[in-house]
This record gives sequence, structure tokens and C-alpha cells, in this order.
Amino acid sequence: MRMCLDAISKTDTGYTPDWISFTYEDNNNTYDICFDIQGDIDYKSTRLSCRVKGDLIPWVLREVDTGKEINLYDMEEAEAEAMFPIEKIIDIFKRGHDFVVGIYPTDDENWCGDYDDVTDGEGYIDIGDFSMCLNFKTEINV
Repeated sequence: MRMCLDAISKTDTGYTPDWISFTYEDNNNTYDICFDIQGDIDYKSTRLSCRVKGDLIPWVLREVDTGKEINLYDMEEAEAEAMFPIEKIIDIFKRGHDFVVGIYPTDDENWCGDYDDVTDGEGYIDIGDFSMCLNFKTEINV
């Protein structure tokens, strides 16, 4: 997986991505899913501006109507991969909406988060031969 993300910090703080979540529909049900972002991340120190080369790890799946939640991170890696093979991940990204990227400051010791505001972001994601543009909200994690 390759990902490029960009958003502006009002305090010129650098951020790096932690996770990505979104909503999608499947078989008349609505789901929220969250993937952990792991891999090599190149970033700038004055905004969220990064390139990622790595993996999306299924983290949490929640059925919106019932609130039923599956903690995918508790599964064995082989079990999670069987539940979310690359083809399914691509399919749900294609149907996804309301994307949110969890970010954390690159310098959390000097972070002034109570005063920061990060704009909505844009970027793209490549998974295998699949590529799509992303528009997303940000959520600061500390």
C-alpha cells in the first residue's frame, strides 16, 4: 500500500498518520471500519504532509445499526487476512465514504494541541493496482 496525505496545521505542527477509518455499506448493512497504518512514513515537520509505504492492518469493524463491534486486532494475523483479503479491502475502499485519518504530532513533547486546528485533508491511496483520491477529516490523537 502507498498513501499520500496532506492537510494544514494552523500552528505549523507536523503530524503523521496513525489510522484511517470510514463508512461503507454491504448487504444492506452499514459498517464503520478502522485500519491501522503501518510502514515507512516520510513526513514534514510543519503540517500533515506525508508519504506512506506499508500496510493497512484491519483494526476494528462496527455495524452501525446494532453497534456490534469486532476487535480485529485481537485476531491472529492469518484470520484477519482471511476475513479481509486484499480484494475485499479494495472493494470496501471503493464503496467507502466519510473518511477520517487519525494523526499524531511528530513532536508530541512540544505539542500545543489545545490551540491547533488541522484542515480537512486530501491525498490518494494505492493498494496493488487500485488507486483512488481521498478527501478526509482529521482527528488528532495524543
